[in-house]
Amino acid sequence: MQKIIKGLLLLTGICLLCACSSNRNTDTKITFDNNGFLTKEAIKNIQAADNYIILDVRTQEEYNEKHIVGSILIPYDKISVQTVKIDKDKIILVYCRSGKRAATALEKLKELGYTAYNMGGLANIDLPKE
Repeated sequence: MQKIIKGLLLLTGICLLCACSSNRNTDTKITFDNNGFLTKEAIKNIQAADNYIILDVRTQEEYNEKHIVGSILIPYDKISVQTVKIDKDKIILVYCRSGKRAATALEKLKELGYTAYNMGGLANIDLPKE
């Protein structure tokens, strides 16, 4: 009888540990298109989790012309210096004009310990712009 009780207590403890552990991406389905960019569905899923930052890695001039509403600008060549201001618990959605600078920025962000994904080029992203 004591073995059964100990077994149940152990099982309950394991269940509690699993239930209490956190993984910010557990409920967020991440999918990519043929170019390696996030799909529209993946972007919507990340937005629904409400734990993200949209990062524009173009130049100041490009950002001034048009950018995604609510995005922040850190040019891709400044990332190692300025990213200390970004919360590492946030998912970073990165974009540029075509996706190439975003890919470079993505590698830098990952090296710095961030969770980041490439949304591709501004023209192909279906989010409000200003």
